[in-house]
Amino acid sequence: MVGHAISLWRCGGPARGAVVSATIAGESTHPAMAPGPVSALFSGCVRFYVWAHFRNPVEKIMYRRIEDFLTDFAAEAESTLALFRGIPDSAAGQAIEGEGRTLGRLAWHLTCSIGEMCGTAGIGDLEPRDDQTGEVPEMAAVVAEYERVARDFAELLPTRWPDETLEQELKMYGRTWRRGDVLSMILLHQAHHRGQMTVLVRQAELQPAGMYGPTREEWVAYGLPAHR
Repeated sequence: MVGHAISLWRCGGPARGAVVSATIAGESTHPAMAPGPVSALFSGCVRFYVWAHFRNPVEKIMYRRIEDFLTDFAAEAESTLALFRGIPDSAAGQAIEGEGRTLGRLAWHLTCSIGEMCGTAGIGDLEPRDDQTGEVPEMAAVVAEYERVARDFAELLPTRWPDETLEQELKMYGRTWRRGDVLSMILLHQAHHRGQMTVLVRQAELQPAGMYGPTREEWVAYGLPAHR
């Protein structure tokens, strides 16, 4: 099972491989992921693999064509927006504990992180990029800002980073990454926080949108029995 997940990561690309992250976060309804000793072992092994994998930037999967990245980015952005749109302002304050990020704060962080990573990587200046100061906007404003910055990023990127430059290295967050690695991390960062948000959405007694597969409710809506 672990080997299958690792193969999926290696062969499916970062966006498709991020289903591993979604599974750990509870987004998957696959019967093999039912709670129990096997799924716990699977979760632990995948967490170790991801940790080890990304400690060594030279080994990780990277994009080699901007067109491929933009195709995946568009799909990932739509998934992020589907999650955002299902969060009412009344639930935006949901957090696991007092010091934890709220749903609204996580949504705003994902919105600002596009501009932040874009600027840090030297691609260009996009706003918003600072989620640490000021209040979190209402969810409708977060959705609008995410839509705009994602669109601006997708238009800017191919004008700054041609395909032949994606092997070039740069310093980011104390590490040396290739440009193609940075693009992978932009998508994986989104998947990472969407997994956290899915848990909070459930805690707020709301139904999250399916990410890499149907939720329990969507599965039933298809006329199929829900997995336990």
